[in-house]
Amino acid sequence: MEHAEPSPAQPIIRHPRGSAPQGVTDGDSRIGALPQVLYTVGYEGRSTSEFFGILLASHVTNMLDVRYSASSRKRGFSGKALARFAGRLGMHYWHLPELGVPKEHRPAFARAETRREARSRYRREAERDAALVLEEAARLCESGLTALVCYERDPEGCHRYPLSKLLSTMTGLEVRHL
Repeated sequence: MEHAEPSPAQPIIRHPRGSAPQGVTDGDSRIGALPQVLYTVGYEGRSTSEFFGILLASHVTNMLDVRYSASSRKRGFSGKALARFAGRLGMHYWHLPELGVPKEHRPAFARAETRREARSRYRREAERDAALVLEEAARLCESGLTALVCYERDPEGCHRYPLSKLLSTMTGLEVRHL
């Protein structure tokens, strides 16, 4: 698991009663502490400014890159570029390739007739082969407002959908697709 962190300490934020960002409980808290929601987002068809604008508007503090490979043909979306941009914006970036899907398995998520089986297989394999990484991902999701990041814009055609359901079951967080 790769991790890029902007600074060792996060500032304390005080939210006046009723004005905490969506997904954060009111009261004194560290940025993103006590999240109530887990976001998922795909960068397909988006510029880096649009992508990070969505994350900033949602007050995301943790970006979990769940692609099998953190490389991208789209400029600005390689793991190194995402980590650099995230750090500049005060977000944490982690690449969790163990939660990704190898290229040969991706088409099954895109086709409606094979999607159900692809999701079931993904969940079984993730629970069996990546249990420790799943636990770490759940811990990160509970530590601040988190977005699961992958390529596909539509969560229905991406492994973020079953992964977010699994993490929601583990953490009790509500899932919202951005």
